[in-house]
Amino acid sequence: MNRSAFTLLEIIASIAVLGIVVILMAVLFADSETAWKVGSDRAQTTMSAQAALEIIGRDLKHAVANSNFIFRIMRDEYSNSISYGWHNDTAVFVSMQRETTEDTRTACGIGYWVQKVSGTAGPGGRYELVRALSTEDVYANTNWYNSTNRQDGIIAENVAAFRMWAGDNTGGLASYT
Repeated sequence: MNRSAFTLLEIIASIAVLGIVVILMAVLFADSETAWKVGSDRAQTTMSAQAALEIIGRDLKHAVANSNFIFRIMRDEYSNSISYGWHNDTAVFVSMQRETTEDTRTACGIGYWVQKVSGTAGPGGRYELVRALSTEDVYANTNWYNSTNRQDGIIAENVAAFRMWAGDNTGGLASYT
């Protein structure tokens, strides 16, 4: 018998095998796309966190405290912010920032805290790290951090909690005020 053509059964079997191979390839590509997205999101989060920590580090590097300037780390009594079961701290201090136009320093009031993103519900909602900047006369107004005359800006998103500790002159942790 001369076989120069395929039977119907052979064609159906080859289509089934081809279909299985295509489905497996689609699953493989979908998984690799998901892995790429997760990796990209992690890289973006890491870069945002690094930028936020550089801003905080610069502010703290120039922080001052004396009888006129206060440095406070306040607990939830002040901010009443709890995210993922953690009580968030609110750090408030004065930082001597360098002016960009001249080589002088200006006393700026700076505060950091975590707040819930408006419109998100539940305990697992989204949170953001906020930086408040006040350039009003922090010498005259020692309660500047409660003023509405300040610039608040979000420096990091998807923040779980903000904890801060300060050392005292004995090498231990300073008490919260």
